[in-house]
Amino acid sequence: MTRKDNRLYTTNGSRLRYKMSTISRNNAKKALDRCQAEMAAPLTYGSMLLLCLGVLRLTHAAHNSSHDHFLKPHNGARSEVGVRKLSWNGTLAAYARRHAERRRLDGCKMAHSRGPYGENVFWGSAGRRWTAADAVEAWVDERSDYDCARNACKRKRACGHYTQVVWARTKRLGCASATCDDGGGTFVVCSYDPPGNVRGEAPYRGCGNDQGIAAVYAV
Repeated sequence: MTRKDNRLYTTNGSRLRYKMSTISRNNAKKALDRCQAEMAAPLTYGSMLLLCLGVLRLTHAAHNSSHDHFLKPHNGARSEVGVRKLSWNGTLAAYARRHAERRRLDGCKMAHSRGPYGENVFWGSAGRRWTAADAVEAWVDERSDYDCARNACKRKRACGHYTQVVWARTKRLGCASATCDDGGGTFVVCSYDPPGNVRGEAPYRGCGNDQGIAAVYAV
């Protein structure tokens, strides 16, 4: 992640499209340097994607939003493309809680669990209370950067968080959030089963070569 013209960009050059909390130039630079170091590590699984917002020091005390606060925006995005709704899964939620707690204890290091599930991660800066809806909205906002006809992200854009949200084969969802040490920023993680972003497949019917996509669409 880099800073150009006082805007934040992901490593592939796409500008983040949500407002940042006001932070000092020095703290912003430290946060961005940290994000850049974390994002330099290669991803080992296609669905393990992270979204890094501006970061300050993060505070204690984990908190979890209700199921519906995560499910509703996920299923709203899925209904737009005719994909059936996700259901909440306690096992996935417990897995997400464990990962959020680990991140809280290590200062909210921006890292994936690298477990058996699909995963989207969000990190919001100090200065405001980030909600489940904020995290999901940031992921879904990538839909304009997904080229359905080509089944690919648009040039120099990221779209993998969105494609995981709307992945047709995914049935179950579990999420958690944590407020991390020394500041008030928020870490959010959602786990997906079965995982999405499988190489060679489209997220839903009608995109690219959708051969093999299961009949899992809304009636």
